[in-house]
Amino acid sequence: MGLSQAQLELRVREMRRRAVIKSSAFPEQQAVMDDPCRFKVAWTTRRAGKTYTAVIDWVLEGMDHPFSQSLYLGFARKDAKRRCWPIIKQVNRMFDLGIHFNEVDLVATLPNGSVLELYGVDKPGLDDKLHGTKLLRVYIDEAAFYRVDLLRLFNGAILDAVSDLQGEVWLMSTPGYLTRGLFFELTKSFDWRTVFQRRRPPPTDFAPGAGRWSVHRWTTEQNPHMAAIFAQEIADARAADPDVEKNPEFLRNKRGAWVHTTGEQVYTWDADKNTYRGEWKQKPGDHYGLGMDYGHDDAAASSLCVWREDTPLFVELESTLFHAPSMSELAGHVRGHMEIHPDIEIVGDPGSKAYFEELRRAHELPIMPAEKSSKFDWIQIKNSAYRAGQCQMVDPASSPHVREIGDLVWRVKPDGTKEEAQGLPNNACDAHLYIFRHARHYMRPETGWEPHTVLTREQHNKRLEDAMIALEESEMEDDNEPRWNE
Repeated sequence: MGLSQAQLELRVREMRRRAVIKSSAFPEQQAVMDDPCRFKVAWTTRRAGKTYTAVIDWVLEGMDHPFSQSLYLGFARKDAKRRCWPIIKQVNRMFDLGIHFNEVDLVATLPNGSVLELYGVDKPGLDDKLHGTKLLRVYIDEAAFYRVDLLRLFNGAILDAVSDLQGEVWLMSTPGYLTRGLFFELTKSFDWRTVFQRRRPPPTDFAPGAGRWSVHRWTTEQNPHMAAIFAQEIADARAADPDVEKNPEFLRNKRGAWVHTTGEQVYTWDADKNTYRGEWKQKPGDHYGLGMDYGHDDAAASSLCVWREDTPLFVELESTLFHAPSMSELAGHVRGHMEIHPDIEIVGDPGSKAYFEELRRAHELPIMPAEKSSKFDWIQIKNSAYRAGQCQMVDPASSPHVREIGDLVWRVKPDGTKEEAQGLPNNACDAHLYIFRHARHYMRPETGWEPHTVLTREQHNKRLEDAMIALEESEMEDDNEPRWNE
């Protein structure tokens, strides 16, 4: 039995409505939506319209799949809300879609029951949330800036979640600060100066399955709503600075280019000087310590270190990085070390008060607050230990701590002072610095002192002062190394 005249007219009106909605996207955006590949990459510049593309795609696909579920991921919940929520409301007003908005749970629901939920990857339990869920779409925005391992998240949870409905996964981003991660691996082989669609990246050691992804590349110049403003911004930037095309931030944001962050390294770690050769053999009287850094973002880290009274060595035995861990996972990690080393001393970041107090009170762990003042001075003290070969690591090739050291650089402020460059992971570095400070190993002379000597506060302060003076004198004697604030 065929459709009635009224049903035919309704279908025609619906098709026209969808055509109008889709036509609001420019050709490069439509190319992503029309790409039959299930795994897509949108590599753009700032304000090129990638989030709008995702919202239009969800509206059109949601209309075809009643009661379907889709997920939009930001690196934090508030970031997801800031980027995507206003665009969904804008599209709803533009096309009178009748979307229902749950402001508490950040869930947008079409009249046919199809939903899009906004979620932050920094929130613990994302893997558990995805297990058993049938998703039509997963949109991962600003994918180059995540500290979580997106490849692990994709293979471990997202891939299964989109399997039943043969749904799609989108990675959308401008280039990040660090030239690593899944988004980098999928885009690094292409020329950022070109605009293209549906290109397949070659496999890499990090992403052997890269060929399953389809890469789309465009800039704000292709966005008709922003092209004129974008061109004027480029012209103004060139007028203000003729060398602006060499500026890493300009290249990343305005050109969409991958630029490795360069600058003076924060830590002076050296593979030859600071690698502990062989296996650490435990002796009676060894002091074990665990530094913990957690909270505020999706990553946490621990640093297991050991030191002795009769040697100046301070050795990191294990560096561990966690991605969106639960409190139970962190507590279990700490207890595991306590079982092996019953007298271990544990220090944690007191700045993340909720995490710190939950580990201490709810999980009854003897975590002491880490010292955090004068961080710059303490980094210099630790660098002195690196240069002297007194601060070492076991198996640095597999250490997340060493990977962070390689990327972490100073940012010079207008007044000439320095701070760690923003946006670069430093969880493992901070965890190590906490336990280094707690151990105060830099104060132990090479000849050692009487075992089990308990220093008074005055002795601690005197040895700290001596260490700072020695550091300053060593730097002044080095003619090839300018002072940090010169």
